[in-house]
Amino acid sequence: MLNFGAFKEKALAGASSMAGAVSERMDVAKGGKKLVDEGGAPARAALMAKSAAKDAVAADRDTIRRMMVSAESLDTAAAKMKEAACMADVDGITGKAKFAAQAESYSKRAAVYRQAAELLSGELEGPEFTPVETDALQVVLVQGGYESAKTQTREAIGLVKQRTCDAGKLGVAAAGAATGSSGYTGAAAVAEPAPTNTLS
Repeated sequence: MLNFGAFKEKALAGASSMAGAVSERMDVAKGGKKLVDEGGAPARAALMAKSAAKDAVAADRDTIRRMMVSAESLDTAAAKMKEAACMADVDGITGKAKFAAQAESYSKRAAVYRQAAELLSGELEGPEFTPVETDALQVVLVQGGYESAKTQTREAIGLVKQRTCDAGKLGVAAAGAATGSSGYTGAAAVAEPAPTNTLS
């Protein structure tokens, strides 16, 4: 038999927990906005610096990982090339004479990758972010995107105005040229003497 009392208690407990989580999240969001508003330019600069440092450290870590992956791939390719180079030639297979030399170059490059990765083995320390700082950074990024959009819009409007102005000037010039040509023709017509009646 279904125990409605227990079900109700669980539902209320879940709702209370969810409400608490939402309230906590709102407090963090408010804290992030407050940090940016009250911290001003120094706070924004520090947050952007921490963000750039975090991205740089992640990129450095990924670069070292890629070096090791490349070294393994090159070693595998070199081994296969050396093995194939020792086998009999087959009609239709081109470039086989270069296999041994290419394999040697792959092995050397792999060694360089491993040496570089070893030299860079000390992992860089990235900055830490509190939940409030994470939200504050999002506020800064949104504000920066908004300002960038406003700047681009102003530039686009200015460009349209400039092109419209230029087109207007060209139109006026063209109209003036046409009027001048028409006026000259009219003057010439007026200046032309009327034909005389030779019958009288």
